Amino acid sequence: MIFTHPEFYSARARAIQVKSPVQWAVQASRELGRQLLPPSLLLPLTAELGQNLFMPPSVKGWDGGITWINSATLIRRSNTARLFALAAPPLPVDSVDSMNALARATVRVLERRLKEVFLVGKSSEGTDGRLRDLWQKSNFPCDDETVREASVVLLGAPEYNLC
Repeated sequence: MIFTHPEFYSARARAIQVKSPVQWAVQASRELGRQLLPPSLLLPLTAELGQNLFMPPSVKGWDGGITWINSATLIRRSNTARLFALAAPPLPVDSVDSMNALARATVRVLERRLKEVFLVGKSSEGTDGRLRDLWQKSNFPCDDETVREASVVLLGAPEYNLC
């Protein structure tokens, strides 16, 4: 019952926590419609990002929060996002798969839909600027590659790391 309370879904409760490496990897995989990486790849990846699964630093577990983020882990998350988005064929599950039709609509419609899929809060000026640059380089109606690149921009955005 407690999780159905509106306070859990209010604007005050959104985009205030930093995703753990495992949470980040699972969510990125799901949103892109990819299978989760096999343990032989996922465990080293999450360890590089600061969460060595099954080996917490103490009985308390991981500190979490802002400790998950530094310049190295942001770059690693961004590079992994690129791998997730570009390495496998077509894009995301139903929510993004239907974007092929949206891509034939307008840039604004496509951008809004991508942000709904990937971000829980508002996008930053920097992210919006990177998306604008991408839209200027692409021709509409755009192809899967442009949608993938826009997904990479959003997955690599600092605000994607918040939940």
